[in-house]
Amino acid sequence: MSLRSLYRLGVCLSLCGLAGCGSKDSPKSGEDQNGTDTNATRSNTLPELTPIQPITAEHQSKQGIRRNPSGSWIDNATGQLFTGTVVFDQDDLRWEEKYTRGTRTHVKEWDEDGLELILYSWNRDGSRKSKLNAEPPKR
Repeated sequence: MSLRSLYRLGVCLSLCGLAGCGSKDSPKSGEDQNGTDTNATRSNTLPELTPIQPITAEHQSKQGIRRNPSGSWIDNATGQLFTGTVVFDQDDLRWEEKYTRGTRTHVKEWDEDGLELILYSWNRDGSRKSKLNAEPPKR
């Protein structure tokens, strides 16, 4: 196939896509044939919010964790390196973060529909990826 033919085919497909010529039942980008988002998984076990929350400008509390200048996470009530789990909402997302001796070791995220999202820097079990790809996965 010549370069000119490929160009024409690309233009036709683009126009067809803009005009909605495709099947309305065809999966969208990021969905499989069942219409399931391939970048997320349904989770019936959305974690409950914890009393300890990250301290932000909106959430100033004695019972929380904050980051010190060296980058470690500190329990604000005790001043000690934090070890434990924090579950909080930020925007429309639910976050679960696990810490060991002031270091964040696991991160998971769910959207407002309870779908667990795939995070670029973290494995599906929440652990940190040991080696990142040069490019984030395509969505």
